[in-house]
Amino acid sequence: MGFVHQGLLQAAEKYPVKPIECIVGVEAGADGDVITRPIAQSLSQILGQPVMIVNKPGAGSSIGYREIYNARADGYSIGWGSATIITSKLQGVSPYDYHDFTQLGAFCTYFPIVIASTRGKQNFKTIQEAIAYAKAHPGELNMATAGIGQSWWVAAMSFLGGTGVMVNTIPQAGAGAMVVAQVAGGHAELGVAALGSAKRMIEGGQVRYLATLGEQRAPVPYDTIPTVKELGYPACAKPSLRLA
Repeated sequence: MGFVHQGLLQAAEKYPVKPIECIVGVEAGADGDVITRPIAQSLSQILGQPVMIVNKPGAGSSIGYREIYNARADGYSIGWGSATIITSKLQGVSPYDYHDFTQLGAFCTYFPIVIASTRGKQNFKTIQEAIAYAKAHPGELNMATAGIGQSWWVAAMSFLGGTGVMVNTIPQAGAGAMVVAQVAGGHAELGVAALGSAKRMIEGGQVRYLATLGEQRAPVPYDTIPTVKELGYPACAKPSLRLA
């Protein structure tokens, strides 16, 4: 599970004979972290050795990618990757892209969602209310996003461009977990993350799930939440592939 630095794997005769590190380039609770942990648990059961998550967030996940790249190619350091492996290099924050790693498999895709705070002055119940208010009050609302160039930042730009609204975007140092924290705390009225990092806060009532920025609605029980696209706005971010 994960990316590994290209090179010959110096595997022991009975691999694995010690714990394996899985480097995740986002913070604990972020979408990539949330989905990687159960995969690591399953892999641990299969291999008979602990698979330990090591979070290395920051710089568009490039810190994590650097750790994977510099690790020994012995099969005991693997890692998580996403579309940020491309965007980080395009921005010049990382010298690496997918050509520098061996992809071991793909295990899921994510779609971004728009969430709203239930603690702010504007307690939006629907995405239509949020869009209408933002258009009537340009520049008044705050929207938390992932770091510039990361998947949920790109999704947020798609939303803003497609709907024509003007808000103050607040890129976070990390990814989805930090976005959700900002919105749940009432520091931003809106945010773009994914269901994985927002699910507990949605269920707890701290944030409200307003819309999906994808081709299709989310599965049950969130299938009542509309997509922005079906409301007539050309704002649809493609799912982000999580690589293993």
